[in-house]
Amino acid sequence: MNSRHAPLPFYFALFAIFPFVFLYSANIGELSITQIFVPCLVSLLISILTLGAGFAVLRDLGQAAYCVALLQLLFFSYGHVYEFIGDFLGRHIHLIGCYSVAAAGALFLLFRVRNKLDEVTKFLNFMSVSLFFLPALAVGITAMSPTVEKEIAGAAADNSSQEVLKYSRSSPIPDVYYIIFDGYTGAASLQHFFGFDNKEFLGFLKEKGFEVVSDAHSNYVHTIDSLTSTLNMELGNYDSGDARKRMFYNNQVTKNFKALGYKYVHVASGLHAATRFASVDVPFEQGFSKESSV
Repeated sequence: MNSRHAPLPFYFALFAIFPFVFLYSANIGELSITQIFVPCLVSLLISILTLGAGFAVLRDLGQAAYCVALLQLLFFSYGHVYEFIGDFLGRHIHLIGCYSVAAAGALFLLFRVRNKLDEVTKFLNFMSVSLFFLPALAVGITAMSPTVEKEIAGAAADNSSQEVLKYSRSSPIPDVYYIIFDGYTGAASLQHFFGFDNKEFLGFLKEKGFEVVSDAHSNYVHTIDSLTSTLNMELGNYDSGDARKRMFYNNQVTKNFKALGYKYVHVASGLHAATRFASVDVPFEQGFSKESSV
């Protein structure tokens, strides 16, 4: 390959960050774009270092980029392939063997086409750009659209207003803590499948005054659907994802507590930004408050 006219193999860099960009584009509204910055940077850095090591050995940038792309394909596809055919293969060692054979075949192909690697590089460059088109378009449209926070806050006016509620007791209104153990396994399942007795933890919660519901289960598979249902005190039947989001971020339970004079302190896990909730008074983003005091 004539290095003076060889195309620059930039595809390895796009392949390094494509899985994260695609994941974000498929979950816009559920993830913050800042959450993919670190994975993208780490993946890109590892790819660049691997490219450098490959170039030091092969003395050819095109061949080194090809090897990096091969490693990226094997790494990012492994979990998906195993999930798809894991029951058929039975053990990881079998899939690793198949991957080893595939890697050897790809390296043999590199040996056969090394004199025509310019065409391979051009094709992979084109493929990497093509893969990025739709995810990048979705991300771009989202970036130019009104922010989720403004959209959700603006939608609050469309929801029916909550009548003024009154606290019937003479004592001061109590603090209310709603803690969501997302994906936490129930006591019966822990005991049956793992032989673990969770009575100590449940007893601790009861001693602290928490209400622990026995044999509780969610109405939905996904967290967002379960939370929307719970916080609106009804089984959801939404026309679209946007309608569900509006009901989630401007839910009826929050309105009821606000009508009673409560201050809403939201401690975010990182899955849903606290600032997206229209009624939050004090948002905590992963342990850090945006207010000087509660």
